Amino acid sequence: MKRGLSSLIMTGALCTAASAAFAGAYGTAEEPESRPAPAPAMREERRAEVEQEAPVLRRWEGFATDAETARGLWIEVGSMYGQEEDFGSDDEFIDTELRLAFGMEMFEAGAEISYQYSNSEDLTGDDEDDFSDLDVWAKVIPLRTDFMTLGGGVVVMFPTGGRPFDASQRLPVHTFANHDDEYGFDPFVTAGFAAGPVQIRTSIGYILYTGNNDSDGIDYNAAILAPIGDMVVIRGEVQGYHLTDDNHSDEFDDPVAFLPGVDIRVPMGGSELLIRPTGLVGLDDEASDWGAGISFAFTGIGG
Repeated sequence: MKRGLSSLIMTGALCTAASAAFAGAYGTAEEPESRPAPAPAMREERRAEVEQEAPVLRRWEGFATDAETARGLWIEVGSMYGQEEDFGSDDEFIDTELRLAFGMEMFEAGAEISYQYSNSEDLTGDDEDDFSDLDVWAKVIPLRTDFMTLGGGVVVMFPTGGRPFDASQRLPVHTFANHDDEYGFDPFVTAGFAAGPVQIRTSIGYILYTGNNDSDGIDYNAAILAPIGDMVVIRGEVQGYHLTDDNHSDEFDDPVAFLPGVDIRVPMGGSELLIRPTGLVGLDDEASDWGAGISFAFTGIGG
């Protein structure tokens, strides 16, 4: 009995010693490292990075009334040339514009002004050039979901421009030039809808001037913005204006134009440069026959 117990104890000791020697020579097996699930803060950080990498989707002609806001400072300068042939006259127009805006997720304020040139090759052969009215706007976008945005605002037109060019009303790049040093107001509602990566934008407003209602009317814009990868956005806009004053000439009552374009994104550190070539095709006799232009926008500065 004692001999058997001694053998058992000796065998156990030998096994323990062998195990210790094996562990010392080859090491022990490592437990698989467990990776904790990403913290909510890390997930939000990554989501913000993805949103920052997404291309900017903004309208060109309907920028002020767009259902989107700048993130930080937006600086844009551009020019458009348009031409109209009517009643034996060959009219041409050049509109060079400066646009400044600052915004956050739910709010944007901005201003734009242009220098306009008009040449009419009719019997008079008149050339005219002057600044346009100064447009200043503010808007809020209180509703934002994954599928739609909804908001509104107002554009105030200051009478900084000279006398309007009769034929320049055929180029629906701006609202009509002001009359008799009047102020103009354009309250509007704006909405956007998502169809996958494609954005559908629309807005409608009513422009009214103080004192004289010759140029009062409804302005509207509808656009489709389609990203192609991360660097390019295809744009298509319909811009229109309907005069509500019966005393105004029927010749300029309802100019409507289609403006196709492309935004090419060039990242520049925390901001980016947008190259924005744009065309214009008149959809009725009251708009320019055709036009072409380009602008350059610096975006995301200080955002």
